[in-house]
Amino acid sequence: MMPKDGWFQLTFVLGARAVEAAKSANIPAHVLDDLLQATPYVEGRSISIASKHESDIETMQQLLSLKLAF
Repeated sequence: MMPKDGWFQLTFVLGARAVEAAKSANIPAHVLDDLLQATPYVEGRSISIASKHESDIETMQQLLSLKLAF
């Protein structure tokens, strides 16, 4: 998590099972596209989300739920 001036950025690393689950989750299409285009490493795929709007927090909660589930 990186605090910015009036907003923050959160970076997630999701493993293969979490990425597969994300495909059927209600995650915004642009976020899912970024996740699927991220380079897969042994530890997973990383994605950074900027929280500038309340709807961004909901997306972060969804990604966190996937991270915790897998």
